[in-house]
Amino acid sequence: MKTIIEIPTHWVSRGIEERNHFDHPSLLHEDGTLRRLLESLSRTDVGDTPIVIIPSTFHPDIEKKVNRMAIDYDLNITIFSEAWLKVLKKNLDRFSPEFSEKFGVLGYSACRNVGLMIGAAEGAENIVFLDDDVIVEDEDFLKKAVEFVDMRREDKIIGGIAGYYINPAGSYKLEKPVPWPRLFWKKEKKMNEAFSIIDSGKRLKTTTIALGGNVVINRRLFTQVPFDPWITRGEDIDLLINAKHFGFEFLLDRELSVRHLHPERLAPWSVKMRQDMYRFFYEREKMRRWGVSAESLDPYPGFFMRGSLGPRAFLTSLFVAIDSLFNAKWGEFEESSRNIYYLPIVINYAKRNVGRYEKFRADWAEFMRCCIRPSSRL
Repeated sequence: MKTIIEIPTHWVSRGIEERNHFDHPSLLHEDGTLRRLLESLSRTDVGDTPIVIIPSTFHPDIEKKVNRMAIDYDLNITIFSEAWLKVLKKNLDRFSPEFSEKFGVLGYSACRNVGLMIGAAEGAENIVFLDDDVIVEDEDFLKKAVEFVDMRREDKIIGGIAGYYINPAGSYKLEKPVPWPRLFWKKEKKMNEAFSIIDSGKRLKTTTIALGGNVVINRRLFTQVPFDPWITRGEDIDLLINAKHFGFEFLLDRELSVRHLHPERLAPWSVKMRQDMYRFFYEREKMRRWGVSAESLDPYPGFFMRGSLGPRAFLTSLFVAIDSLFNAKWGEFEESSRNIYYLPIVINYAKRNVGRYEKFRADWAEFMRCCIRPSSRL
């Protein structure tokens, strides 16, 4: 049973606008986080399992840097290249130019869909996604990762297994205290509540949450259900919701953890909030369209799927702007003020695009059925 490990890696070399696409990009003039992950994988059971590193930007300096890292380890590493993407796009264009337009490497969903396409083309039964800012400490990580996928649970195929992150303090909890301006935006609190299932009971858990930096996706799922290109972030939880909607099981494994050691975020917090606004309003419209209740997604992301989302977004943006003004945090003030302006735009984006994923998913499944012929490149 062929498994491929895929590692999206994000590098930037210029201004803040580039950084806004991703939470924790590495700066090109620094060593970054990727080397640390590769070092940790070399001490696990991955052996000669193919590892594909997927840069979110194609640039000769990035390619050189990543290649220099890869050759330092006795691992079966391939670097995804612009030339490889062009080959994929050529096949996609033959199927449907409109479908092909949604493929690239810029953005979380886009980068991961390229990974799914690679896995399908290479005949993988399982894809293990790892973010480049984690380290793997369990020597039997790969064995555990693929142990349950493609099995059945209550007449449903287990199409995905979600792992989780351990922070530097050794806890899965997001420990940072929430400052007063964000009291209506209880994201960290609700995520902690969702992950509290780790503390008790059986190894496999029904879950409403997944983390794209430590997740396993089986071929039966990824040839039918792709990531949603219209979601700005949270593509991992969105995939879990989509998978369940289309008849798959997606569970959390309390033994599948990695240590998350991300660098400090470079952009103001309000930029991340704006991406979350796009994400939550869009997700809420999709859930309403599918008849999925907010309660079924509690505590997270269900907390943000309710009618209170608009007031929460407005008040949080307003309070962050006021606090930033009084504390002379001009960048944060500017971005939080923009969030108030963006609120009707975000709502319109959700309503305008909510139905598009269904056609994209149908086209994806048809392309996988008629056009994918597994090769042996890796």
